[in-house]
Amino acid sequence: MILGYAGCGYYDRAVKAANEVGAECWPTKFATREQFIKHISKPELKAILRAHKSSPVVFELAVVPSRPAARTSQNVLDADTLSDAAFIGGCDDLLKRLKLSLLDNGPPSRTPTEVFKYFERMQSSYTFVLYVLWRGAW
Repeated sequence: MILGYAGCGYYDRAVKAANEVGAECWPTKFATREQFIKHISKPELKAILRAHKSSPVVFELAVVPSRPAARTSQNVLDADTLSDAAFIGGCDDLLKRLKLSLLDNGPPSRTPTEVFKYFERMQSSYTFVLYVLWRGAW
């Protein structure tokens, strides 16, 4: 179960990663950050989350509740849902658990040699003048 708020890139990344590996992720998106914070500030969640206060909040559910109402942001985590849930953490914790690279953005577009040659070519088109200020005199 992944909880977050609309506009949070980490929430979107966590949901995408879970979907890519075929995990049933139960994404629950709150409309605003304030609604999300208010929800995770409930006493039954504070004890579980401890110091975690950012989006997303990721749980692993041992038993998936059959009630469709449990998927809504109003009652997403009630006592029944939490009874067998294990708190995983945030987006990075989920990615580690799914064994996905945190920096996996695909292959680089240029090799280091190509990058070096590009900067060398760009640098050669400029003239540099170096002024040295020594003890306040020019």
